Amino acid sequence: MNSSNYGVHVRGTDGQLESNFYGMLSDIIQLEYIDIPLIKLVLFKCDWFDNTPYIGTWVDKKYQIDEVRQ
Repeated sequence: MNSSNYGVHVRGTDGQLESNFYGMLSDIIQLEYIDIPLIKLVLFKCDWFDNTPYIGTWVDKKYQIDEVRQ
């Protein structure tokens, strides 16, 4: 059985307040800088959801799980 999860969760700030940001992974890019030592950089492109409380996200009261409106 195979399963995939493309969801992304990042804890960060919007300039003033600390908040949770949720998105869906849409692309992965790996860059390699050929030097000594070899440096690899991985970039994740995401489509972000509205994280406004009670509009785009809310917390399930019974299970204390964050839910995201798609």
